[in-house]
Amino acid sequence: MKQITTIYKKETRTSMMKTGVFKAITLGLIICFTLSAGCASLPEEETPAQSTSSVSDTTPSVSDGEVDQVNYSTPIPTPTEEEKPEYSIPQDENISGPQYSVIYSKEEYLRYTVIPFDLDLKYPPLIFEYDLEIDTVTDVKAAYSEYGSKSEYSYTLKVPSQNAWYKISVYNNETGELVSSKELNHFGDTSVSGVFKIYGAGDYHIEISGNLVTANTTVMLPPENLN
Repeated sequence: MKQITTIYKKETRTSMMKTGVFKAITLGLIICFTLSAGCASLPEEETPAQSTSSVSDTTPSVSDGEVDQVNYSTPIPTPTEEEKPEYSIPQDENISGPQYSVIYSKEEYLRYTVIPFDLDLKYPPLIFEYDLEIDTVTDVKAAYSEYGSKSEYSYTLKVPSQNAWYKISVYNNETGELVSSKELNHFGDTSVSGVFKIYGAGDYHIEISGNLVTANTTVMLPPENLN
């Protein structure tokens, strides 16, 4: 009887030891599976190299303290042929534009001629434009040949007349005092153009005169003077 009891106790201890080992192995396997599943489910941290953006790779980065709110776009392609700027010579002062009203414009041949008129200028300037064609005279020149017998010969030139002149005179209409004038004479060319201006307001008497010139004269002023 004692022998049977001893055998039963040994078998019971052996069974308990096997059961404990089995439980320990089972628990270890469960822990490993749990850890493996947790590691597999953790998302990988995205690195800057893996991030995507709608901006091209040439977009500059922004450092602390900088502001970058521009919309980047595709660079303009380099032209196949260089585009050169177009240059133009600026025109002379344009005084005959719509900001002035013309009160006199006439072409006339002046032969000791005087064209007088009065004008009460309240809003300056008063502007005179003139284009002149000067009478010419024939000038005979003598010269000597540099070759052969060196004989004398003559040739003719057409030069502006020394008696030609053109004048614009502006007087005070009350006192008759000369306020300003523009006089041209001793011309070096047969065609002359220019501008003459009066910058002060006043009640004026004006005379356009000349000799041996064909004068195209235009007189202009601000339109406020005509109201």
